[in-house]
Amino acid sequence: MSVRQAIRCKARSKRSGVQCQAFAMNGQQVCSAHGGMSPQARKAAARRLEEARASRALASVQVLGDRRDVHPVAALLEAVSVSAAMCAFLEAQVAGLAPRFGGGHVETPEGDVWRPGMVGPDHLGDGAPHVWVRLWNEERDRLARTAALAQRAGVSAAQLELTQDLARRLVDVLRGALRRLGVDPDAEDVRRAVRAELSTGEVIDVD
Repeated sequence: MSVRQAIRCKARSKRSGVQCQAFAMNGQQVCSAHGGMSPQARKAAARRLEEARASRALASVQVLGDRRDVHPVAALLEAVSVSAAMCAFLEAQVAGLAPRFGGGHVETPEGDVWRPGMVGPDHLGDGAPHVWVRLWNEERDRLARTAALAQRAGVSAAQLELTQDLARRLVDVLRGALRRLGVDPDAEDVRRAVRAELSTGEVIDVD
């Protein structure tokens, strides 16, 4: 049974006080005969339905660490922004890895340094992607899922692209600011701190 079928019209007869037995219109508390067709009622119903869709979509993802009193669509956009920033951060870490199996020397602003490879031996000696590569792929999948949920909740593709672009630019700005301050944005302690902030305090072992 749908939501529309489950809710009776709340209107009551002024003479008898008996409640209307018609079903309320979708997203409303009254039927078409009791004001449900008015422009303001239809706009309010559309807004309530949008919020309901966004709430269901937000319940499907667990990318926000706290429960704040925000509009569900705004919360989904924030989730997209956080995931896009995480993707940009992880992409920068992957870009700093050596393209050779197991590792090698790469050119960096600090000179020629040794870096682990994008793929290296696991505990069995078989080839496995570096943890930065694995996390980057996982975060990209999460971003795609969250963006799809936001679109189903009514967020436009243009708004999603703008949100992701702003998040990526923010990461670039922060990395540039760190370099101007003489801090290596790829230093181990910096990487751990940035990831901890982006993931609401969760720090992982990347060795």
